[in-house]
Amino acid sequence: YKCKNGYCTPSLIMETLEQQFLGMYEKYADAIFRYCCVKVYNRELAKDLTQETFLKTWNYMQDGKSIENNKAFLCY
Repeated sequence: YKCKNGYCTPSLIMETLEQQFLGMYEKYADAIFRYCCVKVYNRELAKDLTQETFLKTWNYMQDGKSIENNKAFLCY
């Protein structure tokens, strides 16, 4: 986490998590959605699968677990 003066407040940790998550979403959401569309041939189901992917990612991050390689994590 990025901390100020060596001190991490809960709000600062949450802000950092949100920034990391939003960066992942912006970078990979379209590609994941397109991949799901190709695999399931259904736009609504592809949207649901994409949403589920990012929901699980957010929960994983909120549990305090770190992600070393965003792309590899999302594709696994």
